[in-house]
Amino acid sequence: MIINSINIKNFQTYFGNIEFEFDQPSDAKNVVLIGGLNGAGKTSFFSSIVLGLFGKNAEGIIFERSSGENIDDSYQTYLQEVFSNEAKKVNDIEMEIALSITHEETNIKIVRKWWFDSSIDEILEIYTEKDGTVIPLEIPKEDVERNEYYEAFIQSIIPSQVGRFFFFDGEEIKAIAKQDPEQAVINGINALLGFDVLEQLVVDLETLKRNLRKELPGAANSGLLKNYEELEKLESTLSSAEEEKKYCTEDIDGMNIHLEELEKDISEAFKGRDVDNRNEILDKIFNLDKELSAVENELQTLVGEVLTLALPSGLITETEKKLSREINTLKQQDQSAVINSLKNKFNKQLIKNLPKEIKDKEEIIRDAALLTWDEMNNSSSGKASIMSNYFSDEEIKVAFNHIQEVKATTNREISRLVGKQDALLKEKSELLSMQQLFDSGRYAQDILDKKSNTLNQLSTKQHELERVEAEIMVLNQEITNIKNTIDRLESSLEISKDIQKELEEVESYQSLIKEFMNEARGRRANLLSKKTSDVIKKLAHKEDLISKVKIDEKTYSINLLDSKNNKVSRMSAGESEIFALSLLQALGEVSNRKLPVVIDTPLGRLDYSHRQSIVTNYFHNVSEQVFILSTDTEIDHSLFQELQPYVNQTFLIKSNKDKSSTVYPDQYFEFSKVKK
Repeated sequence: MIINSINIKNFQTYFGNIEFEFDQPSDAKNVVLIGGLNGAGKTSFFSSIVLGLFGKNAEGIIFERSSGENIDDSYQTYLQEVFSNEAKKVNDIEMEIALSITHEETNIKIVRKWWFDSSIDEILEIYTEKDGTVIPLEIPKEDVERNEYYEAFIQSIIPSQVGRFFFFDGEEIKAIAKQDPEQAVINGINALLGFDVLEQLVVDLETLKRNLRKELPGAANSGLLKNYEELEKLESTLSSAEEEKKYCTEDIDGMNIHLEELEKDISEAFKGRDVDNRNEILDKIFNLDKELSAVENELQTLVGEVLTLALPSGLITETEKKLSREINTLKQQDQSAVINSLKNKFNKQLIKNLPKEIKDKEEIIRDAALLTWDEMNNSSSGKASIMSNYFSDEEIKVAFNHIQEVKATTNREISRLVGKQDALLKEKSELLSMQQLFDSGRYAQDILDKKSNTLNQLSTKQHELERVEAEIMVLNQEITNIKNTIDRLESSLEISKDIQKELEEVESYQSLIKEFMNEARGRRANLLSKKTSDVIKKLAHKEDLISKVKIDEKTYSINLLDSKNNKVSRMSAGESEIFALSLLQALGEVSNRKLPVVIDTPLGRLDYSHRQSIVTNYFHNVSEQVFILSTDTEIDHSLFQELQPYVNQTFLIKSNKDKSSTVYPDQYFEFSKVKK
């Protein structure tokens, strides 16, 4: 499928008739680059393609079903929001999107029109070109409703379930990047790989089998038909309950994502603190003031004690010095005893070993030696302290150690209290800033109120989910019981050879289809894993963790592996987007669907080196026709030069004073300098 043109009338920022005509893509040049600043109309262009193709079936791509609403109400609300404000001002009530496409060498025009009056009316028209003549698409049966047939025709070209894999916002592909994908993603992959048709065929064969059994002789009298009617009612109720469960689960997932975003905003606003309201902050400030007061009292008491010691500081210092000297004296006295012992031994040896020629000088030498020993001893001992006259040696040491300990303990305690005071003052300053957030406006309370409301809604929805799951459990048990009853009744009835043969054939077909699906799923999952891994290797950096992907063939759950085959449990924002983009390209290749790819905000979450890798290795390879909707800070001057060899066409969208969009073909941003 190739998009040839799109005409947009009165849709979002496009007021009046705005037309985009696209050149045929080639193997070398297949990228349509559409530039625009934020708010210019890029996302409006993206949404117009999706809405023009799918209408109400665009749910999950460009609009979501609101909690508690049915799909029709959510769709009507969306249409009211996207109808041009400028058109409303001039009382123009018509909105239109017309897409011209080529599919399997057939030119097709899809036109959707809406009229906004007391209610919203919608019409879908499809035209084909045959022998150079444009004619309405032929409806094969008279009893088929036209809109229903036209919607089915579009679904045969591109099922809306697979639309999310070809039309997507680069910043909102988290669901695809999840390692445990949502049911909507699983359904989309099934549809993309063709398994949805086979699953429906198995269901249709089961219906055929049931209808054959209803034709058994005596079916009505035996109560078989009545039981089948009851079974079908239960199955219909079960289907509704499972649909409700699906919506509950989607709502809960959405609320959890919203809560994550709110928690991030709250964390930034309140410095990571867990705060619920202004009164809580005031309570925290009050308690902090009490703690600060206690710390200040301790400091005052401690400082008071220090000051009483500081008044006679000269005496304290002098006492400390005297005690220090006294201890040294005591040490020296201990040393003197040793010296005296050595002195006597030395003198004896000295006199004994005197040479004969100086023996007569023995008395002079002894006196000189004694004098020398006395000088050595006296020079080290100094004056004795008066304290030794009043205190024992042990008491002098205890007094000195006590003064030293008081000084050290006081310093440590003052340091600890001052540090605690600083920390409390800093915490109080942060809380006062948060209080100011509340007092200066509604932002702080609004964001906390949003969190509280979301938590309440989440709790309500979780209770609702529990109720639905309980209902499903009961329904499944009732269905099992009634099926057992039906089996018992059927076994009592006589089955003709013809019906028996038909039943056996149907069961054989079912068995073959299921066997084929199991084998095909395995092959497709392995091929999808390999293709995704191959694309990742082209796009990722050496420092990126992800090296290989393994996809489960039944659940499509994803295991991401590093170069050593270890499981990667967490991804950065950049890695998540690289993985999602790789999976999308692989899905397109494995499904062999030739569909255009439209990417809004393609590089928003990526660093520059990843952007460069995607521009050079991804965009021109992902499909035969690729639409890139970019700001000037995404595909900037440098990246534009790298992408230019693959660019088939450019458009520049600008916003006017009235916020409507004007389109300039063959233009892109005029860069004055390279932006990196």
